[in-house]
Amino acid sequence: MLTIDGITPGKTIRPESVADLAAAIAEEKGALVPMGSGTQMHFGNPLRAADCVVDLSRLSRITTYVPAELTIHVEAGATLGQIQSALAANKQVLPLDPWNGPSATIGGIAAANAQGPMRAAEELRRSLRGNSSERMGPSLDIPARLAMRRVA
Repeated sequence: MLTIDGITPGKTIRPESVADLAAAIAEEKGALVPMGSGTQMHFGNPLRAADCVVDLSRLSRITTYVPAELTIHVEAGATLGQIQSALAANKQVLPLDPWNGPSATIGGIAAANAQGPMRAAEELRRSLRGNSSERMGPSLDIPARLAMRRVA
């Protein structure tokens, strides 16, 4: 049985699509706790309530990837390893290296701001070149708008 911060949620839902997720959120009452692969669950303030865990691991699709435009859109449950594999086929990379590695979901990385030192190094490189407004490459459509780049 799943326990988070000493609380055992009443139930767990596992939506198969964004539409399923929206419907589940609309009908659930009480405290909802989003969860992907669970690698970031110990971050943040302890939970005060957890009536329902929303397991996002089935929302793991790459919905759009246009290598020529350096753009990828993924669902929250997509893992960094899954994304990096898709990008590697086109010699592209998303400069993230969270401490929990490729099993981390992109939703968890964004929620915990767990981008890792590679992301900071990329920003520093851009600043030192004096063109911090330059678009470095593809972006991931999450709030942080992470830039991808081509690799040699």
